[in-house]
Amino acid sequence: MILFIFGAGASYDSDPLRSPNGGGREAGRPPLANQLFYVDNDFARAAVEQYPRVKPAVMKLRAEINRGVNVEAALQDLQKEAAYFPEASAQLMAVQCYLQQLLSSASYEWIRNCTGLTNYVSAMNQAARWAAKNGESVECVTFNYDTLLEEGIEAVNGQKYIDLGSYTNNIIPVYKPHGSVTWARRAHLPGNTQRWGDARGARRYACDHANAIKLSDDYAWRRLDQPLQDDGDTQIMWLPALAIPIEGKTEFVIPSDQLDSLTSSLGSVTMVIAIGWRGGERHFLSLLSQGLRSDRSDIPLVVVSESRESADVTLRNLREVLRFGRYLLLDGGFTQFAEFRDTQPISSRRPPTNLTDVLVGNIEWAG
Repeated sequence: MILFIFGAGASYDSDPLRSPNGGGREAGRPPLANQLFYVDNDFARAAVEQYPRVKPAVMKLRAEINRGVNVEAALQDLQKEAAYFPEASAQLMAVQCYLQQLLSSASYEWIRNCTGLTNYVSAMNQAARWAAKNGESVECVTFNYDTLLEEGIEAVNGQKYIDLGSYTNNIIPVYKPHGSVTWARRAHLPGNTQRWGDARGARRYACDHANAIKLSDDYAWRRLDQPLQDDGDTQIMWLPALAIPIEGKTEFVIPSDQLDSLTSSLGSVTMVIAIGWRGGERHFLSLLSQGLRSDRSDIPLVVVSESRESADVTLRNLREVLRFGRYLLLDGGFTQFAEFRDTQPISSRRPPTNLTDVLVGNIEWAG
């Protein structure tokens, strides 16, 4: 089984006709972690206007990022403040609501502008074809909140994501350890008697009363515009199921049955392909280390990144916890890696190594 692991760099470089190296950052391009709070486009500005309690957090985070602090460390400081500063809890809840709206609307526009012709479609089509031909299987882990991967898989096999079961009951199962913009988590708001027809109004109320919220481990698939309250109980609300990106994350935001399914499947992994992922999630690396076969000498690792330096970072992060027998570092980004190439071009010059080469074994491993 091939295990694909996608990070923010994959969605950032998901449109083959709009290279991120072209200069500037188009409105709607899925942001990298340190770009989440730039508020430099209409999508981000609209999200800030919808959830005003996020404004102090945005100002603090932008200042920290401008000083060279990464956003995960800055958000971790904000989380620590919540222990003695009640308003920090409201700001953290507003951050989740802000991220859900920003990434939902921006990703929709990104897909619309490229007509859904993303690198995810190309990569998943090649992987699915290889699996069918060789009697193999493919599974995916993505740390992205957006649904670009789901859109790509749906284009390949026609299976729609309409509930949580769609993620594992699929030819290509998808696991999202940090949640999704289309997921919600059941929460209890003690004493609340209000009922909202406007989902955003309900989220604003949740931000104002964040300290009283009691989250459960119940998840549901809900779009941004769907009602957040169940009939008959005003104290129950469905809130964004997104893990705030902080350093030292110790928990997953994913239904327990999906996490169990992922854990049980890791023993079947025969190759790991990491695309646009830094490998900084230590809690996931621990899960991966425990789940993969103890003898990993024959499990190769492919790291796809936008530069050799960033690919080296991913390899170093993984090697702190895992040891793969062989590895391959590719610095051409997702676009170059996902380009479909069934035959060699009429040229004496060998083209850059891509997914086609990896699947057929036409590569030279290091390690």
